[in-house]
Amino acid sequence: MTTEHWMRAAQLPPVLAFFERALHSQNLIARIGQYIHPEFVLWATSASGVHATKRSYETLETYGDTILKLAAIHLAYDSLEGDRSCDEKKINDRKNAFVTNLYLFRVGHALGLREFMRSKDTDLKSWSPPFTDKSLIHEEVTCTGKNIADGVEALIGAFFLSNNLFKTLKWLSDIRCVPMEQA
Repeated sequence: MTTEHWMRAAQLPPVLAFFERALHSQNLIARIGQYIHPEFVLWATSASGVHATKRSYETLETYGDTILKLAAIHLAYDSLEGDRSCDEKKINDRKNAFVTNLYLFRVGHALGLREFMRSKDTDLKSWSPPFTDKSLIHEEVTCTGKNIADGVEALIGAFFLSNNLFKTLKWLSDIRCVPMEQA
């Protein structure tokens, strides 16, 4: 074997790790049933310790958090519309009641986000092709509830950057993250 062949062989595992993450991203897009740019989904489900992607979910989380707060403030304002004693503090308190990490975790759990989130690289020595029985046995997912809540916000950011504000607010309502109309 030539030196060039060995160098290409040494680079193969990161390609496989990226391929695995890309497959997981496509599976999540299919589960959501809405268009989201695949690269954004890859970022939205990867923490900073994952090297299979160029970026992590933190930036998209900021976008998602902003959109989520906008939707929650709208819902809070609507729910307090007839209240004559309504002030800035009441609206803010109501918004904060709508948007909590526990509630975002529940939304993420309903989406099955835990199986897609990664906070560290896959151990390439025991790697198996995705979606096989062997990969399910060896796969180690170190994802906390906070990671899932952050992942939901990152998915919201990814959805917004892939679509538009109206579609994003509609999707937030569809997944019952922040309903556009009170139930």
